[in-house]
Amino acid sequence: MIEDDRDTRTFLSEFLCDDGHETDEAAEGQAGLEMATANVPDVILLDVLMPKLDGFQVLAALRANERTSQIPVVMLSGESDMDAMTRAFQLGAVDYLGKPCTRADVVNAVNLAVPKPATAATPRGNPHREVPL
Repeated sequence: MIEDDRDTRTFLSEFLCDDGHETDEAAEGQAGLEMATANVPDVILLDVLMPKLDGFQVLAALRANERTSQIPVVMLSGESDMDAMTRAFQLGAVDYLGKPCTRADVVNAVNLAVPKPATAATPRGNPHREVPL
């Protein structure tokens, strides 16, 4: 996930880890791009409003890179205006969630983007990592 707010990263990670997903975290766009290129994830949760590179710039860069162009991206934003949503979908986002969002919203969006295999074992604990800045 690429999200500049630490508290939001924490609760999103908890939601996903509780549902059996592993998470990696980046606190800003450039670190998230580097992380996604180095270790291609199954899905990316991407905040829209971030300093330096905003979510739209990150999404455009992901789509322009052959290695990351097919990663499903779920956009997250405190601003749920139609222009932002339209722009996200035009750039290739698979979903757009307004903040605050519920555990069910996040888990459903991720599971729809990348369904878990029926035989996948649920990891124990909280297997998430944060990329240092």
